[in-house]
Amino acid sequence: MKLANEFGWNEPAHIRAFPLEDDNRSLSSCAPESVSQPYYEAVHAESPGLWEASAVMLGKSLEVVCRHFYPDSKSMFEGLNTLYAKGFLSKRMLDWGHDVRVLRNAAAHRRELAITESDVSVAFDFCRALIVILFEIDHNYAVYRQAKSKHETNE
Repeated sequence: MKLANEFGWNEPAHIRAFPLEDDNRSLSSCAPESVSQPYYEAVHAESPGLWEASAVMLGKSLEVVCRHFYPDSKSMFEGLNTLYAKGFLSKRMLDWGHDVRVLRNAAAHRRELAITESDVSVAFDFCRALIVILFEIDHNYAVYRQAKSKHETNE
């Protein structure tokens, strides 16, 4: 249930007091701050139902991921295609990434399209999975390989 405040904004009938972050939305510390900061802004926009703001910030997080790996990419479209071409993304993840890119563009520029809670939830699923794959799993595997290499040299 949402209530209108004196400014006409819709506010949730409840406020999350604890935990501060939804465990389904949390990221590990492996993600660079430039990626996690817009992601967490999207999380904060989600709580009061600001779907457009959340979609825009998820798009920004996705754009930063693309630029993290390919600083010369001129657009999210180019960045996603490069991640795919270099083997970082499967075809399914590429398609899903383009869906999130289109959602972000609609939220930022096309007021006639309604951005829904479901749209944002699916975009969160993609962005979180991408960040986990590209930063957390990659980091964990590098740590594992380093430990294994040290173990093998000590035998």
